[in-house]
Amino acid sequence: MEATLVCWSCGAEKEIEVAGSPSFAFEVAGWAQDAGWKGIIDFQRGRSLVFCSAKCLQDQTTKSGTLRARPKAAV
Repeated sequence: MEATLVCWSCGAEKEIEVAGSPSFAFEVAGWAQDAGWKGIIDFQRGRSLVFCSAKCLQDQTTKSGTLRARPKAAV
């Protein structure tokens, strides 16, 4: 089965091959890590986010170290 990872920050896409549909958020984060991207579990807001690079992750992290509720515009 094919799946498409989409960066939460810039919208970059990457096609990956997976065994089946995810049942848990940590599976999506693991797929991102296996594909060379950053997979993050945001426990504060109960979601799994995927970033194409460390820069995209840093752009969406606040000064206090939490992830933004909504992505700010990519620069």
